[in-house]
Amino acid sequence: MNGMDVLRESLDEHADLASGGAGLLDDVTTGAARLRRRRRITAATAAGVLVLAVVATLAAGQFARPALTPAAPYSRGMLQLGASVAAGSGFELQGYVTSPDVQRLVLGQEVQAEVHDPGTYDPSTLAGAERIGLGNGATGFALPVFTPKDAPGTAVAAVARRDATGAWIIAYGKVPQDLLVKAAVAVQIGPPRDVRAPLRLGFVPDGLRAVSVDSRPADVLTILSFQDADHRLVLWAMSQLGQNVQFAALFGPPVPIAGHDTWYVTKDNSDWFGDNDTSAAALVVQYEPGCSLTLRTPDARTVTRAMLEQMARETRFGSCTDRSTWTTLLG
Repeated sequence: MNGMDVLRESLDEHADLASGGAGLLDDVTTGAARLRRRRRITAATAAGVLVLAVVATLAAGQFARPALTPAAPYSRGMLQLGASVAAGSGFELQGYVTSPDVQRLVLGQEVQAEVHDPGTYDPSTLAGAERIGLGNGATGFALPVFTPKDAPGTAVAAVARRDATGAWIIAYGKVPQDLLVKAAVAVQIGPPRDVRAPLRLGFVPDGLRAVSVDSRPADVLTILSFQDADHRLVLWAMSQLGQNVQFAALFGPPVPIAGHDTWYVTKDNSDWFGDNDTSAAALVVQYEPGCSLTLRTPDARTVTRAMLEQMARETRFGSCTDRSTWTTLLG
């Protein structure tokens, strides 16, 4: 698979967000295959990308609450990650998505987790769930059937627990329950930290707001998605470290913007988008050898070439390979 295939595949994975914008984690039924594919991509490219989605309350005391002194109210911004994975737990944070109320974590090939910010999860959905021990006197709930927020129609087993902050952690996957218990306990909630990347966008077209961040740390991958208030328009920005793709051979002579080579890609000069995305367009910016930013819109009539070029012009770039130059995503 060449670098161009990687770019196309990464963007196509997010093309179904045009009507929603919140479900960026892999469907749990295909997650294993996609993660294996991503590992192959990583091996080929060392890739890194930034791309522009209650009923009754259970009786008090039904849920186990750790006997800790209450901390200050927990609060997290949408462009922040507050969840982490305990060292030595046997799990690692392979990827995550942050959205306004939920953080979604990839903990391994078969296990993922949702972390619902305090006050955003309806515990009545646990009615009838079996209360189980989690170790050290803590208890949680076993759910034989659970549907992840980003995978409607999917049914997997899960284990849920309430953190001392008030956040709900739900580990899920097609694995034995004891592994889900370990995963739920391994997820920890701490001070929120800003998601950082090798670039910072200074301009975003009017009417669009950031709705989610998808990051794959091992792949140096961060995906920032924007959407309008009516959920009709999506914009993705994607910064990739990988093979030195010969964009000129693919798209013709570059157009310099702010000292960087750029290419405006449409169905007229590329088959990148396939036959269905006739209104799609992208601006590719090569900001250092092997590193590129791709700004893609499914509707070039609304998010115009001039807008994408202004985004490129007002983006501040660091280095894909030097994390000390990475910064917050917007501002």
